[in-house]
Amino acid sequence: MLRCKDIPERASAYVERDLGRRERAMFRLHLMLCSHCRRFMRQFRTLLGAFGRKRPPALAEAHVERIVKALREQQREE
Repeated sequence: MLRCKDIPERASAYVERDLGRRERAMFRLHLMLCSHCRRFMRQFRTLLGAFGRKRPPALAEAHVERIVKALREQQREE
């Protein structure tokens, strides 16, 4: 079973359908059971939509890391 810390690490692969069948099923199971990770994925997809599929790599890396860090901190506070 995946843990909450695994979700941000695999979010891009999940959205891009780069996970294997078993890992994708485990990812979906975790999302079904965890409201915090479901919220993270909604926010992650919103972020991807804002940047679009063609985003500058340097910009994406820095911003995604900051956003993931902020989301993790927010989850700890709740």
